[in-house]
Amino acid sequence: MAYIMNDFDNNFETIIAMDRTVERYNRHLKETEYRVLNVLKQHSLKVIGFSHLKLQTIADLLHISKKTVYRTLKNLDEKGYITKIHTVSGKRKNNGALVFRINTYTQYEVIREKNVHAKMSTLNQVIKTGKELSQQALQHVHAKKETIFFLNLLNIFLSNKKRLNKTHSKVLYHNIKNSDIRVKPMEVPDAIYNVAKPFFSDEKILSLYKVMLKETIGNNIYDTEDHIEIMIYAIQSLVKAKKKEFNGLASKIKNDRAYYIGILREYIGQHYFVYNAVI
Repeated sequence: MAYIMNDFDNNFETIIAMDRTVERYNRHLKETEYRVLNVLKQHSLKVIGFSHLKLQTIADLLHISKKTVYRTLKNLDEKGYITKIHTVSGKRKNNGALVFRINTYTQYEVIREKNVHAKMSTLNQVIKTGKELSQQALQHVHAKKETIFFLNLLNIFLSNKKRLNKTHSKVLYHNIKNSDIRVKPMEVPDAIYNVAKPFFSDEKILSLYKVMLKETIGNNIYDTEDHIEIMIYAIQSLVKAKKKEFNGLASKIKNDRAYYIGILREYIGQHYFVYNAVI
């Protein structure tokens, strides 16, 4: 609300009452606040307790900067020692000069109580907001920690699982390779497998079977019974030759695979019409 200077009445009954109130305030003021307040008191208008001075005038009187005057008046106003009042001037009621009212002690106590209440409300709001932010931050930290913990746990689990699978695979392979457990290759017929099993590993039997297929199919022999007959003969012949070699009754076989292929081709050539021999 804006006032015209003529609207003001004495804020103190006497100048002595104003002086005593300012003396009472001076006990709680800093040096600059004390000096500024006493300048306002000394330059009261005709209406006791109201001062009408420009900031620059106060700065010149006290030999301080205008900014310091502004800051000091603001502090005195906030603490309740004075009240800054806006005025209007002229017929158009334009903004006039600032008027500073020196408050009576009763006014000071009312303003201080309001300020304390406002500060407490602000403080409570800040505390409430701070708690909410703290809780949010704490929840965020907990969530982040839980996420990091879960990711670390997942990495450990995956690493352990990978390591365990790798170890398990190695152990399984080692056990199968070095044990008496036999697993017949699916492609190999039972008749062939049963004949070859006592003399060759499962891996070797499969390899010999694939060689036989290459030789027979290459000669247009597709019947499974023929495959069984041919391969059983070739295996038995190879085993007999290896036994003779072991007993010293025959010369050493330089290459088992090549010898086996030779048996296959010889048998196919004698018992089947070879119309596309494999060379």
